[in-house]
Amino acid sequence: MPSKRKKGDKRGKHTKETRLKRQAENKRFFDSISVLPSCRECNGIDFVPTTEGDSHVCTGCGCVGTARIIDGCTDVLLDFHGSAPYKHRNYLAERIQQARNREPRFTTSEANKISVVWSALHDRDGDTWSNDPRSFSKYRFRQLLRILNELEPDRRWKQKLEKWWQAREILYGVDDSWHQLDDYHSFMIKILFDPFACYFALHFKKAEPGTHNIPKMDLIILVLLYNISPEALMTYGWYFLSKNIVWPTKSTEIDHQRIQEIADKVNEEFVQRSKKPDVRQQSYAWLHKNHYTVPDLDLLAYLAMESPEGKIVYNQLVSYEDPIRNISFFLDD
Repeated sequence: MPSKRKKGDKRGKHTKETRLKRQAENKRFFDSISVLPSCRECNGIDFVPTTEGDSHVCTGCGCVGTARIIDGCTDVLLDFHGSAPYKHRNYLAERIQQARNREPRFTTSEANKISVVWSALHDRDGDTWSNDPRSFSKYRFRQLLRILNELEPDRRWKQKLEKWWQAREILYGVDDSWHQLDDYHSFMIKILFDPFACYFALHFKKAEPGTHNIPKMDLIILVLLYNISPEALMTYGWYFLSKNIVWPTKSTEIDHQRIQEIADKVNEEFVQRSKKPDVRQQSYAWLHKNHYTVPDLDLLAYLAMESPEGKIVYNQLVSYEDPIRNISFFLDD
């Protein structure tokens, strides 16, 4: 006598067609939740957060993404396992994006707060906080951030200083008359930086104070721009000027000497050594035909101030940062 099936037992009712359909549906579902973001430059899939935590950097080519890791968040640093936010290539890429005004955007709330504080300062002192965009600088933005930080100490406003050009556009609108790094020069800086960063890590990074960190990044970028061409330094160097470079401090002089020593080591032996996995092929090609030149600090600053933008930046520094208070001397616009 045949055994009775329980009511509702559907064993054996599935056809091959329905099984394949369900397998396809399962595959689509798992694909949709497991797709990894890829780098728009090199298609890499490994990323680390930027120093502010509101964007990500490809570990393969150093490209900084334009979208926030979490939409609307600017103060969250995601702690990825094994992440290295301060890797030199990643920091360089982040610095280049800042110079190009392509770093993650201020939120609408943040932009409104910046505008409100600037308006209050403008009402109080219209000469200092002028309607002329040339009056706004990184120094002025630092002053504005101090006020915001006092009002909202938990918002980490002081860490947003490098977004000063973005803040300038919020207050004065887009200014296309100032030269900003283009794609070619941004890429060439990365090409020339790879061997330098590689040899710093291999031969010059030590535990002693003053030698653990790579030399000042803005100073390195000025040197690399000069190695692309003096014209590149004159056109784009203005963004990387600071009072410690215009009027070199002891620390700047030491960093300049360290840059010279690293460059000499690379020039001497880099192309003869086995190829490094973290150095681009274009870097080897460039070094086969060229070598690093490290000009004097005075020449670096002079060439960076040769552009109209450089003169404006220098005049801003003279106005409120010249250590000898030589306010009477200005460069002609």
